[in-house]
Amino acid sequence: MPSMQLRRDDVIVGVDTHKDEHVAVVLDGFGGRLGELFVPATLGGFAQLLAFCLEHVGPKGRLVGFGVEGTGSYGIGLARFLRRQGHKVVEVHRPARKDERRLSGKSDAIDAEHAARQLLAGTATAVPKTADGAVEALRLLKIARDTAVKARTTAMITLKATLVTASEELRAELELLTDYRLIDACAQLESAAALADPDAAMRHVLGTLARRWLILHEEIKVHSRHLKTQTKQIAPQLVQAVGVGLDIAAEMLVTARRQQRPSPVRSGVREALRRLPHPYRLGQDRQGQDRTGPAPALPRRQPTS
Repeated sequence: MPSMQLRRDDVIVGVDTHKDEHVAVVLDGFGGRLGELFVPATLGGFAQLLAFCLEHVGPKGRLVGFGVEGTGSYGIGLARFLRRQGHKVVEVHRPARKDERRLSGKSDAIDAEHAARQLLAGTATAVPKTADGAVEALRLLKIARDTAVKARTTAMITLKATLVTASEELRAELELLTDYRLIDACAQLESAAALADPDAAMRHVLGTLARRWLILHEEIKVHSRHLKTQTKQIAPQLVQAVGVGLDIAAEMLVTARRQQRPSPVRSGVREALRRLPHPYRLGQDRQGQDRTGPAPALPRRQPTS
C-alpha cells in the first residue's frame, strides 16, 4: 500500500491479539502514531476498538484497513466482526524473534504497531480465511475425528506395552491374538473390587484400555460418516477420483478453502510458466506456434573407447 496513495487523514490499524485481550495501534496515512488501545476480546471490546479507530479518521480521510495477527486463532473473532462491518482485514505475521523483535523490543503495543506498519508498507497482503460455511464445519469434524483416531492408537499401543509385563499365563492367552480379537478379549476381563494384587490390577487396566478403544472406535465411525456426507456435498467429483480417500479429500478441502482473492505469488508463477519457451513449456514454441508433439530427445553420452 504505497503511502503516496494515502492522506494524513487516513487511518491504518494494527492489532496484536491474545486470548483475553487485544491491543490496537492506530497510524495515520503518513505513518504517524495516533494512539493505542487495550480492549477485552469480546463483542463489546470489538465495538469499542472500532469506535476508537473511527474517531481518529480525519475529515477527508478513511479507515483504510486492519492488520490483525492470528486471524486463525485468537484474532478470528475480531476478524469476523470487522468483516461484518464492511472493513478490510489483512492477516499479519508476527516478527521473527531473532531479528526484528531483538532490534525493536517486545511488547504487545510494539507488535500491534509492527502489524500496522506492515499493512502501511504493503508487505502484508494475505487475506484471512473466512472460517465459515461448509468447509469450516468440515474442519471441525476433522479435528474431532483426528483426535479420536490418535487417542485410539494410543490406547492400543499402551495396552500392548502393558501386556508385556503381565503374567506368563495371561500373556500366553492374549499375545497371539489379532488386534481386534485382543481388544475383544481384554474388554471381557473382569475387574476385582480390590486391586492390591498386581494380577488383578493388570486385568483391570487391560479391560479399561480395551473398553476405551471400543468407545473411541464407535466415535470414529460417527465422525467418518459425517465427514463422508459433508465431503460428498462439497466436492462430489473429488471423492470419486481414483486414489482420493475420505481423509485426503477432507484435508484438501480444508487446506485449500476458499480465499477472497487469488494469491499474487501463485499468479506470478503461472505467468512465468506461461512465458517459458518450448520445450520447457508444453504446447507452443518461441514463436507461439502449436507444438504439442514429443519434446526432442536429449543427446546421449558417447561411450569411451
